[in-house]
Amino acid sequence: MALSRRSRLAALATTIISIACGGGGGSPGPTPTQIAKAPTTDGDNQVGPAGQTLATPLAVIVRDASNNPVAAVTVTWTPGAGSGSITPQSNSDANGIATATWTLGANAGAQTATAARTGLTGSPVSFNATAQIQGATQLAKTPAASGDGQTDTVLATLPNPYRVIATDQNSNPVQGVSVHWAATAGGGAVSTPTSVTDINGIAVVTHEFGSTAGAQSVQATVTGLIGSPVTFTSTALPGFPTQIAKNAGDNQTGAINSPLPMPQSVIALDGHGNGVPMVPVVWAVGVGGGSVNPTNTTTGSNGVASTTRTLGPTVGTQTDTAKAPLAGSPLVFTATGRQPVTVNVAVGSGGNNFNPAAVTVGVGDTVLWTWAPGAINHNVTFQDGPASPTQSSGTYTRVFTALGTYRYRCTIHSSNFGSGMVGTVTVQ
Repeated sequence: MALSRRSRLAALATTIISIACGGGGGSPGPTPTQIAKAPTTDGDNQVGPAGQTLATPLAVIVRDASNNPVAAVTVTWTPGAGSGSITPQSNSDANGIATATWTLGANAGAQTATAARTGLTGSPVSFNATAQIQGATQLAKTPAASGDGQTDTVLATLPNPYRVIATDQNSNPVQGVSVHWAATAGGGAVSTPTSVTDINGIAVVTHEFGSTAGAQSVQATVTGLIGSPVTFTSTALPGFPTQIAKNAGDNQTGAINSPLPMPQSVIALDGHGNGVPMVPVVWAVGVGGGSVNPTNTTTGSNGVASTTRTLGPTVGTQTDTAKAPLAGSPLVFTATGRQPVTVNVAVGSGGNNFNPAAVTVGVGDTVLWTWAPGAINHNVTFQDGPASPTQSSGTYTRVFTALGTYRYRCTIHSSNFGSGMVGTVTVQ
């Protein structure tokens, strides 16, 4: 009997010592060493609506070196870029679990967050989620028959509608997504501002061109979806030509028996002011003689046809005409013929130089280089090719027939066209 009583007292003392020393199985250990996702219901890899709070909180567990859970440990939570907001800090409970509520960002697709505690193994712990908008994550042109890149005449309604497809994170089509459509470049209109994806995840719209020839675009938008907005671009061709007008080159002045400084040109237009290609235009010389080259032209892709007018020998007014089977024809171009001039440049006058080093002339004018008395060997070599002989006396001439800036040098006394014995002729 006495032995039994002593045994019970010994057992009681052992229990008291065990409690005093921190025993008791599930009680948290005093020093946290590691952090990881909670063993059950950690909240990772959820799918939810963008901009809303996930159904399940994120959860981590904090443990000591013996894998015992540790309470009252502060864990810091941080959302990734564009990943919304999350509880900034939480403390682990008696089971070592710390949780956070995560509200996803506004855009669809992958989003991330982390749980961290400095000094703990496993920190930071990463979490992933997928945000959806109307059940979808991305918007794109349909793989086939999207309708992009069509060509038709201005104001036409394209025969093939534009098509987009809405899909989720697993590339499955999503039905019931509202897609907003708008004409964004070149004018025109769409058949409806909004259409809804069908059972195959496809939404469609029809594009009616505006009156301006060239690229015309439509955008499909579901704000926040990956790939949105989706842009479709088609080409509007001009309508039938209705008129012809002057484009450039009228009322120029140039040297007689020389080409005018710039070509003369006309433009063929449709009823909406778009340039029309492939319109034949015939040019003919009028008052003053001279020539046009070519005489038979066709308007290019911009609706423009041009010719080079070489004036005849008459000083004063000279004319030529452009004709096409359109309203506004014939068009009379007027030019004024003048006597050509010669500009003098001295070579080697008082040293290795051209004097003046820079001169300005008109198309059809001449520059005359004259070697100065007592000059040493020099030459006039142009960057575009022509060159004089190397000589110590004599002259060299060049007639300039096109606009531009012409650089030249003496190759004996200059190694480049920017320094040394150099000069320029500006034709304007």
